[in-house]
Amino acid sequence: MPDPTAPQYRQARRAFADWLDAAPGHAIDFERLRRWHLVQNQLAAAARAEGRTFVVTEDGLD
Repeated sequence: MPDPTAPQYRQARRAFADWLDAAPGHAIDFERLRRWHLVQNQLAAAARAEGRTFVVTEDGLD
């Protein structure tokens, strides 16, 4: 996702939209990534509430 505070946001947003539209797999991959981030945020919030440390590994599996 383009950063709304970036100087070239409109162009980046358009390029991102073009990339999503270029192939059905792009939208699917983006949705998977978006959902993965949501789960990681939920896991991090639960760990914080329990006073545990939460670290996402490089491969993103833990």
